[in-house]
Amino acid sequence: MAEDESFSPAIHGLEFPSRALCARLAETDEIHFLAATQSVTSENQIHLLTYNDENSELDKYIYAHPAGEVWDIKSSPFKKDIISSVYSRIEGGKQRFFASLWTLPDEQATLTEGLSDADDSRGVSPRNRKSSVNTAVTKLCNIEGLEGRVSVVCWDPKEGSNAIICIDESTVKLYKLDNDISQLISCNTIPTEEKKHINVNAVFNPHLGLIDCITSGEAVTGLDFRVSKPVFSISRPHSLTTRDVDFNPNKPYHIATGGDDCQVKFWDIRQLTNPLITRKDHTHWVWGVQYNPNHDQLVISCSSDSNVALSRLTSIASDPIPILDEDFQDTPAKPPQPDELIMTYDVHEDSVYKIQWSSANSWVFASLSYDGRLAINHVPHSETLKILL
Repeated sequence: MAEDESFSPAIHGLEFPSRALCARLAETDEIHFLAATQSVTSENQIHLLTYNDENSELDKYIYAHPAGEVWDIKSSPFKKDIISSVYSRIEGGKQRFFASLWTLPDEQATLTEGLSDADDSRGVSPRNRKSSVNTAVTKLCNIEGLEGRVSVVCWDPKEGSNAIICIDESTVKLYKLDNDISQLISCNTIPTEEKKHINVNAVFNPHLGLIDCITSGEAVTGLDFRVSKPVFSISRPHSLTTRDVDFNPNKPYHIATGGDDCQVKFWDIRQLTNPLITRKDHTHWVWGVQYNPNHDQLVISCSSDSNVALSRLTSIASDPIPILDEDFQDTPAKPPQPDELIMTYDVHEDSVYKIQWSSANSWVFASLSYDGRLAINHVPHSETLKILL
């Protein structure tokens, strides 16, 4: 990794293999990430990490997830103590998949309980401590009606929607939740053309109603639950499997996809003949791609080459041309920054399955590799200055 003079990554090790990571979306004051383990033989865990980017302190709260090995974890956009998980366990000699909503224990109480009497006698602060695994998450409800392999749960980020999407082996289901976000009250199902979903991910469109975008094997499909049918489809965005998709948060109709051809592609869904841009910043499968939530010229991607790539894509950003100050109308505008790879982060030693921007600080992001290493990194200070000044 090219050195950034202002930042060193924060590293946390989960005890078991892991592939589930998310930001705590309802927490906008502090930097919080959630990660979950995937162990077949041991009790699984959910790790809540609270990161202070001013002094690099990292608090770790560890909760038991006894229901099974976790494949996907998401947080409610509106209530920070509510999460969803997709998990599996062996029943009758077969692997069965489930999805549930859970509530997290109070982290401060959990951390205090994790301090020993010796710690108390020495006056050790709960800050920068690691809690013991002495509290389990509490189940609110199961997500019923799912069949076969369950891939992902996706929360609608629009205020007041109280909706989640679940994808099982052959359908996409939209569930409405009660006002407390603790019970399911309705379900709408759209069958899909593919008989069996493989390597599925999903994301809500932040711009257009209930349009949900999913990846499934070779295709990327946009579904509109208001009419219960697909509204667009890219039959083969990548020459091999498509692993991930994300909507540009600031520019309607624009999406990014990542796939097993080692490429990240950017599309306008109104014109799908060719991608707007194709980048190849990885040497193996791309498992994740995500726009920065505020500065859409910044895009992160992760791969089983064990690297995370941070790219700048000014040419297709929502505001690519600098705006002149009114006092300097005669000053020629500087050309926009070129599209390029800003930095490759090589702090992992195994396949990196998940990446996630912070919901509290748009310059901070986390990445998770299968060996359980979670890294919290930062956009280089020199790049933030180019955007802000």
